[in-house]
Amino acid sequence: MSISSFWQEIILLSFAVLTPMLPSVIMYKMFGTMNLSKYKGVNKGMQLGGPIAAYFIIMLTIFHYTNKIDSDLVAYMDRQQEIHADYTGTWVTVSQYKDEEGVAQQGKGKAYIKHDRLGYRLIMNGVYLNEQGLTAGSWEADDVLVNRQKLVFLWSINSLDPDAGMLAGVGKLRTTYDTVGNLIEMRGNWGMIGKPTSGSMLWVRDTNVFNGGSSGN
Repeated sequence: MSISSFWQEIILLSFAVLTPMLPSVIMYKMFGTMNLSKYKGVNKGMQLGGPIAAYFIIMLTIFHYTNKIDSDLVAYMDRQQEIHADYTGTWVTVSQYKDEEGVAQQGKGKAYIKHDRLGYRLIMNGVYLNEQGLTAGSWEADDVLVNRQKLVFLWSINSLDPDAGMLAGVGKLRTTYDTVGNLIEMRGNWGMIGKPTSGSMLWVRDTNVFNGGSSGN
């Protein structure tokens, strides 16, 4: 857990504990003589009345729903982690498109997908090659939306050509699984933001590397 996450949890817990005290203090000022608090031993329990009882009821309600939210969040995170595991690895990419003169072109490259530290989102980046098979530039995904059926990502390109400038676009891929449930292929389309350039793309597993978490860095 990072320091910032730790303090966020402390602040939220403090807010949850202190918030019910406000109505309790108001009720105490109004009905102070009605407060009752008795401890009768382990076997006999506790007897509460007045504002102090209202405070405990509110606190128990808060903790009940907090635990439910935590359980739902953990279940959601587990499902997302399973989905992300399908995508993680190195992919060979092939793109078909037309240049500004309308001539059909083909681009090749590699994409690298891995979990972040907490495993609740995907980190994507990659390289694309020139006609000689050398790296012509790199790209990275600024945002990724994913489920078992499709992957949508916003990407930006860092070209080695100083005249190319910054290019950005959107990609959408649909998944194909084999008979045992392994993700083996993705097909889809991409388009540049602010330009008419678009094309189709095919991603397949790179069988020459270990697909358990390769990185393009």
